[in-house]
Amino acid sequence: MAFISVSGDPGCRPDELARLAARKFECVLVTESSLSEMIAREFGAAPAIADRAWPHLATSIIARLGLEKHIVISAGGSELLFRRFPAVLRVKVVASDARRIGDLMVDHQLDRAEAKVEAKQRLQEDLEARKRRFGRAGSRAERFDLMLNTE
Repeated sequence: MAFISVSGDPGCRPDELARLAARKFECVLVTESSLSEMIAREFGAAPAIADRAWPHLATSIIARLGLEKHIVISAGGSELLFRRFPAVLRVKVVASDARRIGDLMVDHQLDRAEAKVEAKQRLQEDLEARKRRFGRAGSRAERFDLMLNTE
């Protein structure tokens, strides 16, 4: 089966692109929240799971799903989960700071100053989670097969 990984910074709306791709290609959609629920059902509550074990648990669950259908996944660091799988398309959604802040303003009904703070805070949380789970905070452009700009 094939896997499509969709990643992006807060405000780039990678989940929206993943949802559209899953619908178009008739794939199973796995988001950060649905993956967390699957991990909790399979292995227990999140606090009991070590951050370093998360990539292995996530890969195990998604690979099992992949035996049945094609998968579109949009979760933090999802491009790093299938480094050695042959049938993976890794997509990154990028946007200017102004666009990301504007999207956060619309999505969460914030004013510009609040959205700037929210964008910075979410980006920091994402980078910290990646660092804990994968040992690195970000991903180089070379890790992606396709980069899309929301502009």
